Amino acid sequence: MKASVQCPEGLCACADAQRIRQITQHLMSNALKYTPDGGSITLWAKGGENHEVVMGITDTGIGIPKDRWGQVFKKFEQVLEDKHKARKTTGTGLGLALVKGWVEAQGGRVWIESSSKAGTTMAWTLPRPQRAAAPMHKAAHKQGIRHAA
Repeated sequence: MKASVQCPEGLCACADAQRIRQITQHLMSNALKYTPDGGSITLWAKGGENHEVVMGITDTGIGIPKDRWGQVFKKFEQVLEDKHKARKTTGTGLGLALVKGWVEAQGGRVWIESSSKAGTTMAWTLPRPQRAAAPMHKAAHKQGIRHAA
């Protein structure tokens, strides 16, 4: 299996590091379950619109049919049966429901892009840090006036 990371230098998000680690672990675990030997998995991040960072995990696995996408974030749901997994594993069907909750609790959103022939991308957003306020000029500081940057 080939694994890679793609992230531009200096990209920054406002996030709970422990939750990001958990989100990434859950999604990587799923990518490993459903990607056969010889496939690839990429963890990536990029700047998005509306002061967001977009992160994702893309695999070349077996994919999820579009008509089943609505189920993947529901509690106790497992879209594909064990016989369709690339590796024999078990689970409770809670992982993606937890991921959705953790992402949304940080002000982000999560979604899936998949095809049964081209693998799956699980993507999520996180807010970027807000730009720091501009420093006050000495004269303005005495008067308590702040100038916009």
